[in-house]
Amino acid sequence: MKLKITNYPIPSAHVDIVQTYLPDYLKLKGLVTHEHNKYHCLNPNHTDSHPSMCLYRGRQDGKLRLKCQSCGKVFDLFNVVAHLDHIAHFVDIYYHICNLFQIDPDNPTPSKYYQYQQVKEAEPETVQAYLSLSRQNPALTTDKWGLRSISKEIVETYQLGFDSKANAYVIPVGSAGFIQRFIDNTTPKYKRSPGLKSYFLSKSFDNTLPFILTEGEIDALSLLTCGYPNVLALGGIASALDCYEQHFLTSSLPPILAFDLDQVGQDTYQKVCALAEKLGIPKPIDFWSYLVNVPDNTKDINDLLIHHQEYLKQAIDTIKEDFKA
Repeated sequence: MKLKITNYPIPSAHVDIVQTYLPDYLKLKGLVTHEHNKYHCLNPNHTDSHPSMCLYRGRQDGKLRLKCQSCGKVFDLFNVVAHLDHIAHFVDIYYHICNLFQIDPDNPTPSKYYQYQQVKEAEPETVQAYLSLSRQNPALTTDKWGLRSISKEIVETYQLGFDSKANAYVIPVGSAGFIQRFIDNTTPKYKRSPGLKSYFLSKSFDNTLPFILTEGEIDALSLLTCGYPNVLALGGIASALDCYEQHFLTSSLPPILAFDLDQVGQDTYQKVCALAEKLGIPKPIDFWSYLVNVPDNTKDINDLLIHHQEYLKQAIDTIKEDFKA
């Protein structure tokens, strides 16, 4: 449900403030789990019982939303209220929320929870200190990344680390941020350093080759390990459409999308193709089309690197031959 607030006599600034009550509303409804900021999916067509819907703040507008990491469904507070309280009209939803939390509809104030959770960018000195700490045992770092078949050269070039206490791979992003990829499945898979908005991007480029976009950073590092220079990790499938729509990549060559082989990854590829057609720009290429046969049980690029590295190298060689011919 896309709500066009300009059609109603409620100032958009007031709507933005009321949107901050999404966590409060979820708590009021008892939609809490043992995992911080993770919830059961509200999409009635998604029957998986595992908590897969995460609370996140939009990179561009800062608005809180719920997004399912499995089916891709996105809800903001107004969508959630419409779904759970069965209220159809936007104005009715607005006043309903104000009534629930005793908000003055003509002069709303932000949620105290939201104000408390506001995160500023991490201090560069703090980030660098943590990154140095994660690299203090080079042998352990190389060994841990070796389990994902990431080469020692890439570990050193991209200054990858490992946090033994958190049991997480550490990937620097830009000059003042990092991403943790946890091994323990009881925690969220990924965590970004406070305020980090940048994508993971390769350090050197070949202008004769297209960019390959991956869902996760380890997939991008897998391509780098096999000698492909132009990679960008989206930090999750949710960013695919935004990245493409914003023309983040300036290359004139159509990007290659190396999304996971699950249903969400393949559905998102089709959505990006439809978006490209709508925008009148070249459609992306499906990375998996460069493999004659995809090995059984392959989940993603890193999986291919670990178990079938020769297939990954062949696909990369084919891409290089096609674009340098």
